[in-house]
Parts: sequence; C-alpha cells; structure tokens
Amino acid sequence: MVNRTLNTCTDEELMEAIALNDAGAFAELYDRYSVRLLNYLYKWLQDKEKANDFLQDLFVKVIDHATSFDTTKKCSTWIYALATNMCRNEFRNSQNRNRILQSSFKQEQALSSELNLDKLDYSHFRSRLQEVLNELNEELRSLFLLRFQEELSIKEIAEIIAVPEGTVKSRLFYLLKKMAHHLAEFNPAV
Repeated sequence: MVNRTLNTCTDEELMEAIALNDAGAFAELYDRYSVRLLNYLYKWLQDKEKANDFLQDLFVKVIDHATSFDTTKKCSTWIYALATNMCRNEFRNSQNRNRILQSSFKQEQALSSELNLDKLDYSHFRSRLQEVLNELNEELRSLFLLRFQEELSIKEIAEIIAVPEGTVKSRLFYLLKKMAHHLAEFNPAV
C-alpha cells in the first residue's frame, strides 16, 4: 500500500491499515460509508440524532475490531452486519420501538400536511409503506432495507444475516408477497 493512494485502496486494504492505526485509512473508509450508513441507520431508527450517535458508535466498533477483521471477507458486508446488529439490539427494547413508531406516524402526518395536492398519492404510498415496514419483525425489516434501500446483493445479505442464499431468496419472495398484499391499493392492475 506504500505506492498507492488511499482512495484507490480496497476497503479490505483500508481495514488492514486501520488495524495498524492508520488514521488516513480510517478517514477514507469513513468517507466511503458514512452517508450510506447514516441513511441506513435512520431508516431503522427513525431518529436523526440517534442515527448519528449509532454511526459514531459503529465506527468506534470498526476501529476496536479492526485487528480481528478477516480481510478475506468483504468489508461492506461486515460493516452492515455490525450496523444491523446494533439496530436489532435497539429494537429489542419495546419502549424504543413504540416511541419510534409514534414518531414515524407524526412525521408522516406532518409531511402529508406540507405536500401539495399532486404529491398526496406519493405521500400516502410512503406513509403506508412505512406502516407496513413498522409492522414487520426485525428480520424482515432488515431484509427489506438491505435489499431495497442499500441495494445489496443476495450473497451480501446472506453473509450479513448468516443464512444461505436460498433462504434469503425465499424470505424475499414471501416478504414481497406479503407487502404486495398490504399495499394492494397502489397496484393499478388490481
């Protein structure tokens, strides 16, 4: 890595450098992932401040566990697995779950009241989609966010949630079928 600039290094090479306390490598990795991870965390938590706190905690974990990172594995998968586990732990607290759901509902109501008439259908869809997502268990919500927000591959998702690729495909099939049923009012073919 001596002759390469940090922005041309792979994520895995950056992790090797971070394990050796290279602050520049950490800054590069942070720049690559911070915005996407913040959006991912926000979708889970529905709270900007908490998402920012989680992002900082997540990158502290990256530093703390850099020496144990297996560089034969994909770094992005590992980071998203850390983020997903942090969010799952947060959701195990039912008080937070209720607060997040109430906050999401209030935000959607506020958003709907600010939109003009031609955007009401989209707003209504987003609101209904969020309601359906909130009704999903942690596993299905995670699956939806990883696949459709983060646009990760089936293989990457399988590594993150530690199940075979076939299981991910099966769960996605039934998840989409379930969501299509709950969002049928938006299907023009029905």
